[in-house]
Amino acid sequence: MSDATCEHSADAAGWVLGSLSPQDAERFAAHLEDCSRCRAEVARLTGSCEQLIEAVPQLAPPPELRERVMASVRADAARSGAAGTDPSAEPVRRARRSAVHLGLVLATLATLATLAVAIVVLTTHNASQGGMRTVVGKVAPTGGARARAVVRISSHEATLILTHLAAPPSGRIYQAWVVRRGSAPTATGARFSVPRSGDTRIALPPLRDVTQVILTAEPPCGSPAPTPPPVVVVALGVHR
Repeated sequence: MSDATCEHSADAAGWVLGSLSPQDAERFAAHLEDCSRCRAEVARLTGSCEQLIEAVPQLAPPPELRERVMASVRADAARSGAAGTDPSAEPVRRARRSAVHLGLVLATLATLATLAVAIVVLTTHNASQGGMRTVVGKVAPTGGARARAVVRISSHEATLILTHLAAPPSGRIYQAWVVRRGSAPTATGARFSVPRSGDTRIALPPLRDVTQVILTAEPPCGSPAPTPPPVVVVALGVHR
């Protein structure tokens, strides 16, 4: 397909946001294989979204907020799809839908950014009052573009919280480890997969002298030491 124009480019924002219908998403996915213009537009929008997301601390907002926004986006997409059947009007409808989708992408991210800042303030306040500490980790590309990992530490427990984490490779299972000063990684005993949502919580052992919490994809029975590079690394400094 020519790179000069593409009637499907209006669907790029909906693809990035995840608001296309299953049928439209399937068609657009097939279209992306042959259209460099749409691939570039998807890459541009994805990059813009990621820059806005990374501009604030990566703390997960309440899932019900995203669901409310997404419901509004899907409802708008349904109304756009039902508004007439004249083929000549399709380019206009696509252009309008693109503008609405892009506006909602930016509005959603701005709302989530504001909420994330509020969560940071609240977390900091709780840390000073109740000893709560939250440390944001890094997720490798194999963990998924939307994946997030944090370790939440209180005076009596520590938890690894994972959101949108991709499933481990076929024939593998995730295994959690802690790294203490001057020691090799030690298995925590946690071996698990993840549900379709990619969200799960893993209880951690006491973190005294622990500098990192890591996650690797290991054989189903686990390994005595990490074998592949970590999917998740949460650097704690030295927790005393």
